[in-house]
Amino acid sequence: MAPSAAAGLLALLSLVALTHGSSASRKRPSVGAINVDGVDLSHYYHHDEVAQLAERLSSQHPSLVQGYSVGRSVQGRELLVMKISENVAQRDLCEPMVKYVANMHGDEAVGRALVVALAQHLVFAYNKGDPRVVRLLNTTEIHLMPSMNPDGFEMARK
Repeated sequence: MAPSAAAGLLALLSLVALTHGSSASRKRPSVGAINVDGVDLSHYYHHDEVAQLAERLSSQHPSLVQGYSVGRSVQGRELLVMKISENVAQRDLCEPMVKYVANMHGDEAVGRALVVALAQHLVFAYNKGDPRVVRLLNTTEIHLMPSMNPDGFEMARK
């Protein structure tokens, strides 16, 4: 990723961290919706919301986003991944792949929020024609796993 694209993404992701603090059990903010360039930063996404987001992004942008599961957690929750690429159904020969995995421990809520925000940002910026994101998704296959430990995250919110 070009330095300017990385800086823009870092600024977006930093906003998530500053807005929400570090506790998975924190209540949704009462200030209303927080939306930056189409990315919903109003709350932490719990497992069912991540699944709904993955389904919504893949159904609204089928050539760009594909959701899949790499298995189930101990408590039976799907281990969800969102694959994002310009032609998500077919990988080009020698196309680089990147995978981001978040929320390995149940209380790592900010990392989870950052990966969820990244998925939304990539899709929305690509559709708006952001040249940096278009170039990135046209040349790279990105796999985003918001939660390796959905059971721990759900337990931490209680």
